[in-house]
Amino acid sequence: MQVVYTLFIYLVLWYVFFVITYGIWVPAGVFIPGMIIGCTIGLLYLEMMIQGFGYDMLNIGGQSYLVIGATAMLSSYTRLTYSLCVLMMETTQAINMFLQILVTILVAHGVAKLFNRSLYEYSIRGKQMPLLQNHVPRQNIDIRVRDMLLALYDEGHDIQVVESVCGVDRLKQILNDNFSTIPVVNMHGSLIGTVPKHFIIVLI
Repeated sequence: MQVVYTLFIYLVLWYVFFVITYGIWVPAGVFIPGMIIGCTIGLLYLEMMIQGFGYDMLNIGGQSYLVIGATAMLSSYTRLTYSLCVLMMETTQAINMFLQILVTILVAHGVAKLFNRSLYEYSIRGKQMPLLQNHVPRQNIDIRVRDMLLALYDEGHDIQVVESVCGVDRLKQILNDNFSTIPVVNMHGSLIGTVPKHFIIVLI
């Protein structure tokens, strides 16, 4: 069991160092550490199967657990799907593991999506980058713009909305409005979010 203990200590150290380097302003990257942590988890699982249950390494897949572990780790925090599958097969030359890698990505992506957002989405939110989501939040999917702004419209206010795809002239026209935040609608007229004026100024 000495190998298991060594791998566990190695995994803990890499995880701690990964969290520290990602939390500070150092361009250390997140891809290679994620692969190393995932490979370590896969190798740790393989060693536990061999030493704990007496399985033969050749009969249970051998070193393929390293590829599966790295794939699951990367898919869980990056939310990559098909591109990660191609990348892992090209990197490891494991063309015969296409189905296993694809199933691993789908399971890891689905489980991680139940708990939190991707690591890159947290980074965007932490840096306050002006980015609109490509989907409508669940609580806003049935809200129409006219229902949200009906009271102001009845009072005679000229309510301005901005389309999710529009030109620069339309954005300049929006800036003349008195509101500090502008509703964003899709082509069906459904509300998909809001955008502050200073974000529009930064984009222009």
